[in-house]
Amino acid sequence: MIKKIILDIVIIILSVYVFVIFYMFINQESYLFFSSKEYIVPPSNLGVEEVWLETNDGEKLHAWWLENKKDSKTVIFFHGNAGNISDRVSQVEIFKKLNLNCLMVDYRGYGKSSGQIKKEKDIYLDGLAAWNYVIKEQGKQIKDIIIWGRSLGGAVAIDLAQEKDVFAVIVESTFYSVIDMAKKHHWFLPVGLIAKYKFLSNDKIKNIKAQIMVVHSRDDEIIPFEQGERLFYNANEPKVFLEIAGGHNTGVFNSYDKYVEEINKFLNKK
Repeated sequence: MIKKIILDIVIIILSVYVFVIFYMFINQESYLFFSSKEYIVPPSNLGVEEVWLETNDGEKLHAWWLENKKDSKTVIFFHGNAGNISDRVSQVEIFKKLNLNCLMVDYRGYGKSSGQIKKEKDIYLDGLAAWNYVIKEQGKQIKDIIIWGRSLGGAVAIDLAQEKDVFAVIVESTFYSVIDMAKKHHWFLPVGLIAKYKFLSNDKIKNIKAQIMVVHSRDDEIIPFEQGERLFYNANEPKVFLEIAGGHNTGVFNSYDKYVEEINKFLNKK
């Protein structure tokens, strides 16, 4: 009798465990991507143009283009996993302060962009569409490009920047790999087997030859500081680590003067 009860309990536990694994596998997108369709028109004084990009697989991506100074460097910026570009007015203001052109793009399923992210390759195709627009439509030189990503966008930036002879790469508040993060939060699951999204920036960053800046805060409550440290360790020289203060979504504002000053130095040291 006791053996049967124990066996029944084991079967129940295993059944629940298998259900959790299956549930996590089919619902991964809901844990990674928090897109919003609520869009706010950019302020007229911001000076941005709303443009549309086409991906190689036929999606239409909405983006903001800031033409700040014809002879200046140009940023391709990839934002984090929540909201959309209309939440990033302050970031555009930073680019203006730094005298940079900028393309800020919404991934598929975000804001006005069509489609949905269904596999990791999708978001990389979105990054490539941004690259093609800046090079082919705006006619910018590769040597003048700065690939810049924040949080999830850091993974997109690192993937795009591999072996490209760009001026610089900046990644801030981003992770070593999603697998590494998932193992810490879901240690009881075989994340290496069930993860559809791996974002292995730890391996890809080794392929970047351009100068790189890694920005992170010790107070980051979402992506631990050590994730940024490990990324920096794997990056090639020349490289710079900028430590800021404040939470994942507040660090830039808490360290605003230092943040802008140090990035300005980094971009103008050549």
